Amino acid sequence: MKTLTKVDLLKQTRGRLASDTYSFEQPLRIEDDGKLHSSFFVHGMRHRNLPEEWPSWLVVNSPVKLVPEPTNNHDPNAVGIYTQEGNHLGYVPAFYSQAVFFLLEKGAIPLVRVIYINEKSTPHWWLKVDFECEIPSLQNTTVDELSPVMQ
Repeated sequence: MKTLTKVDLLKQTRGRLASDTYSFEQPLRIEDDGKLHSSFFVHGMRHRNLPEEWPSWLVVNSPVKLVPEPTNNHDPNAVGIYTQEGNHLGYVPAFYSQAVFFLLEKGAIPLVRVIYINEKSTPHWWLKVDFECEIPSLQNTTVDELSPVMQ
């Protein structure tokens, strides 16, 4: 069993305690494979009024879908996270939403899969996903359009 370093622990917990509203988020980063990568906990699950059996909708490594919600009243860059069967689980965290929304608008098809499920925890720790995305061609894209991705 691998011993976690303090940095590993910070990455896993985002530096957040159960009572905190503050957390550290990993940026989208380009890995050696030339793709954008990150992982994050699904936000807003407690507001979705999910049935008790929601964890049975998913297994570790199952893919989930990202759906842009440009008419969302709270965030015009909101991106919903759905099961393959169309069950709305929550949202991409606000820290990533503008960049992910932009990538989806540019035709990117990210691979997003479940890496952690813990329905017995507090809602902001229920579901973690891994995000991987090829970088779309940005030909004919203005610098202003790129600003969300270059946070």
